Amino acid sequence: ILLLQNNGCYYRLISNGTLWTEKIFAELNSYQNCEILISIDGGEEIHDYIRCKGAYKKAIKTLEILKSNNIKTGISTTISKKNLR
Repeated sequence: ILLLQNNGCYYRLISNGTLWTEKIFAELNSYQNCEILISIDGGEEIHDYIRCKGAYKKAIKTLEILKSNNIKTGISTTISKKNLR
């Protein structure tokens, strides 16, 4: 990820978490200036309703892999009528 080679900046990347590969995880391990936020829009039923069936499990799996690889990570949420009570 060429952009992350600029050590004078800190990057916060936001993703739906569904298309990550082992190659990307391995490359991210070499950068200390970035954080990956995975979009989670609620529990599985709400998230899959907003995104698509199966998206929640893929996003959670990506979060688990990021955490297990000690890559800075977090969750990004868009508040909507579907996920706010």
